[in-house]
Amino acid sequence: DPERMDRCSDKNKRNKRPTQPSGRNRQNRNTVNPQKIVDTPLPEHPSVAIIGGGISGLTCAKSLSELGVHATVFDTGKHGVGGRLATRHLGESKGLSFDHACQYFTVSSPKFAGLVDEWVAGGAVATWEGELATYTEKQGISVQERNQKERYVGVGGMRSLCNHVAKASVGVDVVEDCWVSKMKLEQGKWRLWKSEEEMGSFDVVVIAHNGKCANRLLSPSGSPGAAQQMQRLKLSSIWALMVAFEKPLPVSFQGAFVEGISALSWAGNNSARLSNKEAPECWTLFSTGEYGRAHKCPQEAVPQSVRQAVTADMLAGLQQVVGQELPSTCLTRVQLWGAGLPLNSPGVDCIFDAQARLGICGDWLRGNSVQDACLSGIAMAEHIVKYSEKNGMDHSMSVGLHDPLRRLQGHDIGSFP
Repeated sequence: DPERMDRCSDKNKRNKRPTQPSGRNRQNRNTVNPQKIVDTPLPEHPSVAIIGGGISGLTCAKSLSELGVHATVFDTGKHGVGGRLATRHLGESKGLSFDHACQYFTVSSPKFAGLVDEWVAGGAVATWEGELATYTEKQGISVQERNQKERYVGVGGMRSLCNHVAKASVGVDVVEDCWVSKMKLEQGKWRLWKSEEEMGSFDVVVIAHNGKCANRLLSPSGSPGAAQQMQRLKLSSIWALMVAFEKPLPVSFQGAFVEGISALSWAGNNSARLSNKEAPECWTLFSTGEYGRAHKCPQEAVPQSVRQAVTADMLAGLQQVVGQELPSTCLTRVQLWGAGLPLNSPGVDCIFDAQARLGICGDWLRGNSVQDACLSGIAMAEHIVKYSEKNGMDHSMSVGLHDPLRRLQGHDIGSFP
């Protein structure tokens, strides 16, 4: 969530130490602390802290609860959990709704299909039947044929799916608006702090987010293998433009993948997808990763000139796709996903350091889709339970600490397996 990223940067600024002299004595930002080893048995009922309330962390917590293990999720969001399943409500009456990250998801795994069936039955997600198109400079717009693969969206927005999972997970505590600034392994327990306030101690900790804030927690953690894997992760930078038009666009598609326009990789009609047919019509546009890299700047303080230039470029790209002048806009809001989607992956279900009792889950471990995120969270939960069944004393149960990361394939907005 860009809100969270901004807060991370602000937090780092507040905690910034005076510049140290250069030289061999200066600690490199990628330096990790030596391995810590817990040599005491896990209690009969272990507690798990999950740092990150995106769909992967929430699915992990839900799975742990169903397997009899208590979990506490810590999330930085002020307006609810969600991570990259993010929805914003803008305008004077907050009546303009935008899914400004994940647009939709698909299903190919039977295990994930069972989870999605639960969400559909609970009214949290629905199939999206809208027309999907592809634009190329040579062929223009071509509508994709409908196939057997269903597309799913959150009812009322993608964030509502994560809120549903959080509320429906019995035995899971969710702590919102909580920035875990430090964690430390002492006497076999992980102690967590929000600034100077201690948030509790836990038997196992799971990192369910990524980027520089995860690196800041992992580097001194005493799990060098996990820390170094996170440091190897590369993330895209993507600009998102939320725009409301006074009149509907003269197009039949509700979503379009765009090729050949640097400033635009996707255009999605939120009003149609969220069944909000009243004007103004709300669209989410995404740039390509190439454009994001070329126009990257500090996301916590994007200069107004950059905002204006990016907005103009992305609207020009959309006008090229539409093929005629766009209607007048009544709202534009641009923001940078500085740590967007994973570009490489170790191709594992989860990471776990059995010596330090620390795990990592997230889409990036398997790929870059909602399905990958959920399956990673489930795998993390199942591995923790198996580990606890051996009293936490089987140090051979470490996984994913040394697998090489390989480049991921897929669209700039993710993959849809």
